[in-house]
Amino acid sequence: MSGRRIVGIVLLTFIFGMAFVGPFVSPHSPTEVLGAPYSSSIGLFGLDGLGRDVFSRLLHGGATLVISGLGVAIAAYLLAAPVGMFMALRGGRPEQGLTWLNDVLLAFPPILLLLLLATASGKGLMVVLVAVVIGNFPQVCRLARAAASNVAQASFIDASRLRGENMAAIVRRDILPNILPTLAADFGTRIASSIMLIAGATFLGLGEMPPSSNWALMVSENRVGMPAQPLATLAPAILIGLFIFGINLAGDRATGAAPRTSRLVHAVRTALAGRATA
Repeated sequence: MSGRRIVGIVLLTFIFGMAFVGPFVSPHSPTEVLGAPYSSSIGLFGLDGLGRDVFSRLLHGGATLVISGLGVAIAAYLLAAPVGMFMALRGGRPEQGLTWLNDVLLAFPPILLLLLLATASGKGLMVVLVAVVIGNFPQVCRLARAAASNVAQASFIDASRLRGENMAAIVRRDILPNILPTLAADFGTRIASSIMLIAGATFLGLGEMPPSSNWALMVSENRVGMPAQPLATLAPAILIGLFIFGINLAGDRATGAAPRTSRLVHAVRTALAGRATA
């Protein structure tokens, strides 16, 4: 394991610890008023614009952002990756039609789609999450299709078809194991971009609302008081940055060759198919 991945795992462990263990060791309630706004003499990181303990709010505010970022990335892959693999395997007019629809979705930047949904459906975390999933769908679909297109031309795919296996079985047993390293390499980037979108939407006031202690919301709420109490803004911003940085480092060199077991299975299947057609 490379040093970059070790650093990434350490950072992610720290962030996950803050997000999920922090609320149990927080010295104060995230909504408790302790003193004058932007006071730096109370608490480890001082107080925010409403006199609440910044450190306590940091310990309470990470879980939603972490779960949201992971959840929307997983949802996008569960929805889009099978579609992309079926497109590559099916070919013909169905693939062309789905490719055209995918290109139409790619023409809309995710942030624009988010703003349109927020305008039509109102503000809220669920609206933001749905918009981020829809925004990630065409990108994941295109990646899965491109990766699966090369595998779909392999001889072991023809062997599976000659044995009478249905499309779902071919996708599950032959396509997915061979493109999984590519999807895994993109997964970390997808989580990072999703977190940035969710944090940006929350900063703009489209996601979680006060009195939530979401880290992005803390940045938005306390930016006006940054000259008086910079830690109220910098601390949550740094934690968001460390989370994204840790994901990128932990996912470093995730790509690689297909597993040896998959190669062996494919070789055996090809040999059996050759005997059957001989």
